[in-house]
Amino acid sequence: MTLLAPWWLLGWLLVPVLFVWGLLAPRGRRVTVGSLLLWRRALGEGAVGRPSARLRLRDPLVWLDASAVFFIVLACARPAFRTEEPVDPVATVVVDRSASMGLPSLGGGDVRWKAAHRLLAAALDGAGDAPLRLVEVPGPEGVVRAEEVPADEVAGASGYRPSDGAWPASGPANASAGEVAGAEAARRPGRPVLLVTDVAPNEPLPKNVFVLAPGGTSVNAGLVRVATRGRTGEANGAGGWVLIEGRAADGAPGPYDLTVTDEADPPKVLERLEDVLRPGESLARVLEVEGPGPLRVRLEGPDDGFAPDDAVRVAWPEPDRIDVRCVGACEASLVKALEAAANVRVALVAPPTAEALAGADVVVVCGGVVPAGWPGAAVLVGPEEAVGPIRPTDERVPAEWRVAADHPLAEALYLPAPRVGTVRRYQLYSRAGVLAGTAAAPLIVTWSANDARRMAVLMDISGDGTDWPRRAGFPVFWSRAMAWLAGRNDAAEAPGEGGVPSMVLASGEGFEAGPGRDASPAAREAVLASAAAGREASLASAWPYAAAVALVALAARAWVAR
Repeated sequence: MTLLAPWWLLGWLLVPVLFVWGLLAPRGRRVTVGSLLLWRRALGEGAVGRPSARLRLRDPLVWLDASAVFFIVLACARPAFRTEEPVDPVATVVVDRSASMGLPSLGGGDVRWKAAHRLLAAALDGAGDAPLRLVEVPGPEGVVRAEEVPADEVAGASGYRPSDGAWPASGPANASAGEVAGAEAARRPGRPVLLVTDVAPNEPLPKNVFVLAPGGTSVNAGLVRVATRGRTGEANGAGGWVLIEGRAADGAPGPYDLTVTDEADPPKVLERLEDVLRPGESLARVLEVEGPGPLRVRLEGPDDGFAPDDAVRVAWPEPDRIDVRCVGACEASLVKALEAAANVRVALVAPPTAEALAGADVVVVCGGVVPAGWPGAAVLVGPEEAVGPIRPTDERVPAEWRVAADHPLAEALYLPAPRVGTVRRYQLYSRAGVLAGTAAAPLIVTWSANDARRMAVLMDISGDGTDWPRRAGFPVFWSRAMAWLAGRNDAAEAPGEGGVPSMVLASGEGFEAGPGRDASPAAREAVLASAAAGREASLASAWPYAAAVALVALAARAWVAR
C-alpha cells in the first residue's frame, strides 16, 4: 500500500494529545446531595480526589475520539494499493545520434552530445526508475531503434554518442530526429517527448515536445550528395557517370581537392580535381569515370574536425529490375507509388493469363485473389474473399496503427501514423504475421506460400478509409515491399562499414549550425507529472474504507456519550 498525500500523517500527532488531555483535564459532574456531611463521609475525608489514570484510560470516549482522528487523518493521506505494475512509458526520449553530435557545442565548449546529455540528466532528475521509451536516430545498426528503458538508466548512460561510419540508407530510416519526435508526439499526444539534439529545429513542433539542444556553429566542408549512373547497364560495369555535390561553410579552412579512386591495392586514381571547393562555396560536378566499381570519392584538404563526410564509397547502380503486374481495379495512387522506384517496372494486365504474368517478379491484385497457378510473390489489396491465412467477416471494427517492430518491413512504416477509421475485420490463422494493425483488426499481413512471399493490405486505400496514400511514406513503403517480396533485400539493408549500399549519400550533417534550447525545467515537470499520473492510474484508492471506519467511530462516540 502507498499514500498519495503522506504529509497528512502529521495529523496523527493529535492522537497522543487526546490521550494526554483525557488524563489531565478536570472532569466532574454536578451531584445534588442532602448534606455535605454525608458527602465528606462518602469521600473518606478527601482520600480520593480524582479518578485514577487507569480509570480514565478505560473511558471509551477517549478511545473512540482517538480512533476517529486516526482514521480521518489516514483517509486524508489518500491510501491506495497497487493493482498492476505501470508498464506504459511515462515519456519518450528521442536521441539524435547523427554525426553532427560529435562537433563542438555553441561557444566552443564540450562536444554536442555530451552537452546534450547534461540537459537530459537535468530533465530526468527525480524520475527514478520510471519507464521511458528511448528512440535512437539512427540506432546502432543505422536505422531508427526504439526500446523501453528505466529513466535512471537513460539519465546515467553515455552510450548514445554519434553513430560510427556512414549515415543510414535513404528512406524512413534517414528521418531527422525532429521528424521522429513529431511522429512520436502525434502517436502519443498525452505523453511528453524529449528531443535530445544538437541544434534547435526551425520547424514548429507539437506542444508536448521539449527540445534539449546545446546549439553549435559549423566550420565544415564536405560531400553532400554522391550518385552514380552506370553506362553499360551491368553491375560493376566498365564505367559511367558520377554526380558529386559538396559544400563548405564560411568558416571552413579550405581549399579542398577532389579525388575518385577504385578499391584496388594500391588504389588507382580515376579522376582528380584540384582546388574545387573553397570556404563559402558549393561544388556540383558530373564526372565520366572509367573502371569497375565500387568507387571511393574523397575531399582532400585541411582538417575541418568532421571526417565523416570527407569520403564516401559508392557503387554502380544495380541493374536488377523488378517487374510488377497489376491485376484488377488498382488505385492510381498505388500504381504511382509502385512506379516511384527507379528499378520497378509496372504493367496493368487483364485478364491475368499465364502469358500476361510470364516474367513477373510480383503480382499485385486489387479486390481479388491470387491468379490460379501463380506460384510467385503476390500482394492482395482489399481482398473480398478468403485467401491464404486470412478470412473476411461482415463485422467492422476501429483500426489501430501498430507496427510489428521485428518485421523486416517495419522500418519502411516508421513515419507519422496515417489516419485509419473503421475497417473490415479479418480472421487470421497462425501462419499469418501482422505487419501493421492488431490481431483483432489487422491492416497489413504477410505470409509464405510455396516458398514465395505474400502480403495483404486489408484496408480501403481509395482515400475514404485512410489518408495513407497522401503520406510521403506511401511510395517508400511500396518500393521497400516490392524489393522484399521479390527477394531483393539489399535496398533495405544498413550500409556497410565506411560506405553506403549504393548511389546516394544525403547528409548535410557537418553543416548543422544554429541556436540551442534548454527546455529541461519544463520537461522535468512534464515527466514527473506523467510518472505520477502513471503510478496513480495503476492504484486503487483505499481512502473510502478509512473514511467509513472514522464515521463508525464518530457514531459510536455519540451513542456512548448520550
